[in-house]
Amino acid sequence: MSFDTIMTGLDGPVSFYLIRHGESQGNARGIVQGRADAPLTDRGRDQAARTGRWLEGLGVHPRAVRTSPLQRARETARLITGLTPEDPRCDVITDLQELDTGIFSGYSLEEARKEMPREYQEFTARSWDAVPGAEGRVALADRALRAWEALVETANGLSREDSPEDSPGGSVPAVICVTHGGLLQWLLKTSFGATPEDPREWMPLIKASNCGVFQLDLGPVRAVDRQDRPLRWFHARWSRLNERAPLETWDPKFEPPV
Repeated sequence: MSFDTIMTGLDGPVSFYLIRHGESQGNARGIVQGRADAPLTDRGRDQAARTGRWLEGLGVHPRAVRTSPLQRARETARLITGLTPEDPRCDVITDLQELDTGIFSGYSLEEARKEMPREYQEFTARSWDAVPGAEGRVALADRALRAWEALVETANGLSREDSPEDSPGGSVPAVICVTHGGLLQWLLKTSFGATPEDPREWMPLIKASNCGVFQLDLGPVRAVDRQDRPLRWFHARWSRLNERAPLETWDPKFEPPV
């Protein structure tokens, strides 16, 4: 399984908006959260609400919302879209949850450096592959691809719902997906060819800020080559990477994004 084989199964165009959750209480304390559940801070709620207003101003009206099962992601999705979990457009994808951070969970990185110096030293070279109990690259590449499969299934469901008279030039359906900084690395890496068989290295990392928006625009390509052999492919473009609501939209009582 690869990103390429998954995306050739697209039935129609779609824009995926992958969004990291807003600031959580764990983020504010500077600890490694992993799978631990924590609500948003007031700042995180403000980030999410403003991101929702910004996307609405851009004309983004989600046809579907998919989220990690963790509270900080589900709360962010609700504040961005205004949709409750009971809304039929909303659903949880378990594979969108954060990576398991093993024995570093609940510690700040500085605390981990002091209390687990050997593990921390290896962590600086090999990232989470070096941390006992943490989720490694092979598992993360596999899980990211399963998440992409679920997102394509969501997009194809929207294509099946469209009426025959819908104009091909009409708006492209939007799917909002709220997840976590660690998994976002692998959603991007798999889009550039990482697989469980060839997971690539952790580095380089891609910055994923709280409520950073990553937009991937996709469309199927059905054509023939110069020998009239059928081609089944896709066009894809990352058009936003870690983009956030502009500074002027932020409430002055909160620090602006940096």
